[in-house]
Amino acid sequence: ARSMSGLQSIDIKLDNDDRTFCPNETVSGVIVVNAAKGMSQQGISMSVDGCVKLQLSAKSVGIFEAFYSTLKPLIVIKKDMDILKASTLGPGTHQYPFQFKLKPLPGMDLFDTYHGVYINVQYILSVTMKRGMMKKDLSKEMEFYVEVFAEEHKKSSKHEFKISPDQLQNVHRGLKGKIPSFLFEGHLDNVICDVTQPFTGELVIQKCSLPIKSIELQL
Repeated sequence: ARSMSGLQSIDIKLDNDDRTFCPNETVSGVIVVNAAKGMSQQGISMSVDGCVKLQLSAKSVGIFEAFYSTLKPLIVIKKDMDILKASTLGPGTHQYPFQFKLKPLPGMDLFDTYHGVYINVQYILSVTMKRGMMKKDLSKEMEFYVEVFAEEHKKSSKHEFKISPDQLQNVHRGLKGKIPSFLFEGHLDNVICDVTQPFTGELVIQKCSLPIKSIELQL
């Protein structure tokens, strides 16, 4: 440990700088403690938590309230680790390594990290140093990210489609006769997609009775 002045603190540093991991990978790093001029501590512990939870927002008012209060977060990871027993730390900075396998709880699956309007999928590392009576514990949280690549869950295949006037929905009766004759065909390469990869497919215009000004794809 090297000498360092300042406030006592605790931090988490991961070996993977982008903090992104896949299922079954090893998550490793160090817990960094700045003991300043020295300190006593009653133990350092780390917890790993991953959950899927519903969240209310201004956009969801009136939609989810009925079951929001009864829908509990889905816990997919819950792991607790003891890093250091009670001891006295000398002046300066101290580092304590840790590592664990990124695996879900039995019967659970891991999901991609996701922060949406209605749903959050989040994975958190938390470290706490107990200080004992009359002293405030030191703690730190860090979010890390999970990517479940297509190989982990993809059982999809090419999806063919056709679009013609007869297949259109929610068209006003008075407008049906004004829709030009057309036939579009194509396919999606996959209907279960890896968010880190391009969304691919093909659209073929077989016929159209009017000139086409533009084509838009809406997901």
